[in-house]
Amino acid sequence: MVPINRKSIALTSALLVCANTQAGDLRLNGFASFGGGQFEADDSAASESYQGFDDNFTMKPVTKIALQATAEVNKNVTVTGQLLASGNDDYNMEAEWAYLTYEANRNLDLRVGRLRSPFFRYSDSLDVGYAYPWVAPPRQVYRFIFDTVEGVDAVYNTRVAGWNATAQAYYGRLQDETVLLGEEVDLDLTKFTGVNLTLDRDWLTFRASYNRADFDVDAPADLAAVLSALPNDVAEGLRAEDEVGEFWGVAAEIDYANWLFISE
Repeated sequence: MVPINRKSIALTSALLVCANTQAGDLRLNGFASFGGGQFEADDSAASESYQGFDDNFTMKPVTKIALQATAEVNKNVTVTGQLLASGNDDYNMEAEWAYLTYEANRNLDLRVGRLRSPFFRYSDSLDVGYAYPWVAPPRQVYRFIFDTVEGVDAVYNTRVAGWNATAQAYYGRLQDETVLLGEEVDLDLTKFTGVNLTLDRDWLTFRASYNRADFDVDAPADLAAVLSALPNDVAEGLRAEDEVGEFWGVAAEIDYANWLFISE
C-alpha cells in the first residue's frame, strides 16, 4: 500500500457529455468523460505516483472520448462498433469492440466479434463515466491486463419468481500485448470461456461469474535472462506457458432511497 497525504489529492468531478444522433438504420452515440487530479506523497511513500497521477496536475488517467455506431442490417441483425480514445494511451483512437448481434427471439441475443470480457458487474460500462457512481472505478478491483475477448456469446433475459434474470455464456480467444516489468510482451489466451448470472429486483442486485482460459505470456527480457541461467526443470516451472487461469466473481448492489452499496 502506498502512503498517501490525503489532503494533497484532488480529483475533479467528471464532466460528462453524451450525444445521440440517428439517421435511417445507422445510430451514432458518443460520450466523453473528463477528470483530473494530482498526487503528492508523504516523505515515507514508496512511490511518487499513484494510478497515473503524480505531483503535476493531469487529466490523462481518467479522461476518455468514444464514438459508438450501430447499424441495423435487418429486424434481427445489428452491427455495433466502438472507437475509444483514452488519455492513458495518448488519446490514440482504437477499436474497443466490434460485433454482430442476432436477436434469436425477444429473450435471446447471440453475438460474434470482439466483445468486452464480462468479469465484473460493470465490465460493459467501465469506460462510460455516467454509468457508475465513481469519478473512476477502483483499480484494485476493476483493472485487468485484458478486457476483451474475440469470440461468441449468448445473452438470455427472463423473469424468475419476480426477479429479472440475465444469463450469459461466452467462448473465444485473445491475442494481445501487455506490460510486464516495464516491457511489452505478447499475451495469448485460448479456450477463453465463462458464464455469469445476474438477478435484480427493485433495489437489490446479485451477480456471480466464472471465467477460465489457457494462457501463454512471453517473459520480459530481464526475466528471460534469469530463467536461461536456471536449470531447465526450475525454469519451466516459472514460465507462463500452457497454463490455466480461473477467475470467480460475486457482486451485490443495494440502491435503496438515498443509500448505495456496491460490493464485488
